[in-house]
Amino acid sequence: MTTFVSMDNDNIIRTLGLMTISAIGQGSAIGKDLIIADTEDGNDVLDTEEVRPLVKSEHPYKLEAALCLVCKGGSMKVRINLIEYSIASNDLMVTMPGEIVQCLEISPDCRLTLIGFSDKYYYPITSGEQLNTMSSFFAQRPVNHLDDEKVSDLLSIIGIMRRRLSNPATREKELIIKGYINALIIEAYELISDILTNTPKINRTRGEIIYSDFMSLLQRHYTSERSVTFYASKLCISPKYLSQTIIEQSGKPATEWIKEYVLLEAKALLGTHRYSVQEISDRLNFANQSFFGTWFKK
Repeated sequence: MTTFVSMDNDNIIRTLGLMTISAIGQGSAIGKDLIIADTEDGNDVLDTEEVRPLVKSEHPYKLEAALCLVCKGGSMKVRINLIEYSIASNDLMVTMPGEIVQCLEISPDCRLTLIGFSDKYYYPITSGEQLNTMSSFFAQRPVNHLDDEKVSDLLSIIGIMRRRLSNPATREKELIIKGYINALIIEAYELISDILTNTPKINRTRGEIIYSDFMSLLQRHYTSERSVTFYASKLCISPKYLSQTIIEQSGKPATEWIKEYVLLEAKALLGTHRYSVQEISDRLNFANQSFFGTWFKK
């Protein structure tokens, strides 16, 4: 079951399963592996107690689904994988499963359309190469500005999906949704191609390249690797040089970035109540439960 994970004021991670909100908002189509919502719906599902943490929480949450958010007006600030982004009208935000997102600010006039779906809806129709291309691009650029035509196309596809799912007479809803998600994936490929074609190449410094590559590696390996030596080896540089470079580029040492990622992952797993402490310790590659407990309390 798809789950969005959010943190409350007491630093306790709590889960938000799509099944628990499946009956909210007659204007929104919601299932166990899919959520489609809009702030302009008459029954605003995005402003309910259950769903508000998805887009209005002041605390980080961990996604276990792909999330696509279109801003139609107003503005918001988010932190994705500990990096801050500003979102305004005609901006598209795309995050993939496993990413950590936090809403920092949201304006009162912010208008959003949101679709979230589990891998059930894209793995059967997406090749490994396609998935890797999208994951790599949106990991580097999760927020992109679109022209009016592209926003209109995206909203049209999502709007059709909502209407088809909301119609009790619609048969084969799962197959229909997979078809429309395939259309969204094609739109995403066109978007990526247009951006890469029209974006002038910028000569990055060696430090910027190392920082970017380190963050990409960290997002892939933080659940199993906590050693600066590991990441330095992958980048073919010394641990000392990596540490110095990351401090220069981000103001924080590499060890702190690693710790923040691991801590959020551990809290998220604890909050799901689906795993024992021993199982979480094993998933995060700790030597034993005792060491995990000591490290987690630091």
